[in-house]
Amino acid sequence: MSETEWRRLERIVAAQQHELERAQAVTAIQNCMGRYETVHITPAEIGRSGECFALWRADCSVEVSDWGCFFGGEAIDGFWRSMTAPDLRGGIFWHALATPVIQVAGDGRTAKVTWMSPGFETMPPLQAGEEAKSFWCWGKYACDFIRHPETGAWKIWHMKWFRTIRSDFAKSWYEDSRNTLAGMPGPVPYDHANRQPSVFHRPYQFDEVPHPFPIDPEPYATYDGNFRWIYGGAEYEARYGVRHPDYARLYHVNYPNAV
Repeated sequence: MSETEWRRLERIVAAQQHELERAQAVTAIQNCMGRYETVHITPAEIGRSGECFALWRADCSVEVSDWGCFFGGEAIDGFWRSMTAPDLRGGIFWHALATPVIQVAGDGRTAKVTWMSPGFETMPPLQAGEEAKSFWCWGKYACDFIRHPETGAWKIWHMKWFRTIRSDFAKSWYEDSRNTLAGMPGPVPYDHANRQPSVFHRPYQFDEVPHPFPIDPEPYATYDGNFRWIYGGAEYEARYGVRHPDYARLYHVNYPNAV
């Protein structure tokens, strides 16, 4: 075999190995998100959620409904730990993952993902005189994933949870759509210097045109440093009133050099 043919075969093998790793990334991403949902079932375990995030990155973020957008490992880990309640008897927050759209970057370093998520929740009484309340809670996730530079583990880099409905289990979501605007009882469960206002929160309302967010990701070669792909571009943002602040100093710190 000539040297030219040998080098051609080496390129073919390297390309196939790269595509195999991209395919394996899909399973790793699904498993990471599956673990995230598992620890969310009970308030006793929710504090472990940080295990699923890229906490080594200063531009890691999570935005849940209208609770604000938290940046950085310390803020994110503290956010989830603040909701840990080992003795919250009867509390359950059960969410599934469905209809995944997973696009692993051509360079194999990041991924863009959306999932629909049906679920149900029970909030037990938090003080004397209250009654337990059970809800249907459905929504959709938009996430960026990034691979750890040393271990190769895939973790959540950016996450936005769009609540679609949160309705009384005994009522239709149309009848009880006002409830979708209500989050957990009480104030925002956690605050931090790296908490910014929520970018977008517009759950289903019976008298409004529903928005299509998050927009499912398209194939891409390498990450361009812009989580706004979840809103589908300026036209959609204008149509549905998305006011995306300038988070340049928090998002994508030194990306891609620090990947």
